[in-house]
Amino acid sequence: MVFSKGTTLTRFLDGKLLAFDVDGTILNSLGQISSRTVRALQAADEAGASIVLATGRDWYGVKQLLKEVPSISYCICVNGVEVRARNGEIRFSQEIDCDLAKRVIQKVRNNISETAFGASVDGLFVGEEIVCGFLPATDGETGTYPVRVVDDLSAELQNNVQDIVIFHKKYADDIGELYRQVLSVTSEYLDEISIAFSGLPMLEVLPSGSGKHTGLSWLANSMSISQSEVIAFGDNLNDLTMLEWAGLGVAMGNGAAELFHYADQVTLANDEDGVAAWIEKQLLG
Repeated sequence: MVFSKGTTLTRFLDGKLLAFDVDGTILNSLGQISSRTVRALQAADEAGASIVLATGRDWYGVKQLLKEVPSISYCICVNGVEVRARNGEIRFSQEIDCDLAKRVIQKVRNNISETAFGASVDGLFVGEEIVCGFLPATDGETGTYPVRVVDDLSAELQNNVQDIVIFHKKYADDIGELYRQVLSVTSEYLDEISIAFSGLPMLEVLPSGSGKHTGLSWLANSMSISQSEVIAFGDNLNDLTMLEWAGLGVAMGNGAAELFHYADQVTLANDEDGVAAWIEKQLLG
């Protein structure tokens, strides 16, 4: 939809913070963002809303998207452990100590055979070959994950990490079972880390208490925007805490069934431009 000159728009979005997941939300199933969605985000920005990404991707995995969507002002990356301004400046960051990361990797590897690992280090994803092979399909540069492929992640780590992802081919379609096993074998570390669903067929290890809601909460507070004025959009289990925390949580029509229990509203699927449809409806009243 194009808002023609003279169209009367409501002021509902003025002063709101709109946080959007990337894969499965503003991107379609081919990893593309439609021109309709770009126009809708721009219209929301012009209507007074702050447009923010909240994604499991690292910084380098969203940089190209920023070129395509000029209205994006901030990026909440790596499922909430990092917040960056549009120019790449880090505003908020949490990390897992390097030695702790190595201990967690070794504990899981010793107890669950054939697991593979990846991690975000200084905004760059580093992963073992099988993990990199199961990253999302992308179109052009929009969804590219710049990765460094290594044989053994633990042996390569020299710095603190933002997260660790855990993949097991056997449990790609039963991530709940992998979650139960990893939670059990890492129980001694659970005061320092959290085990979470990543939004991919992988688990994610984050600093204790982290999630998209932590980065979103920090950003809203820094912008003096109240929780009630935050609207969050997502499609997968890593969006759950964000939708639950926001004043208004909107699930995509293609979302995980569990997400609908925590969302206040449901919009159309990503392949139906659900984000754009929701924004257009709010602006036109």
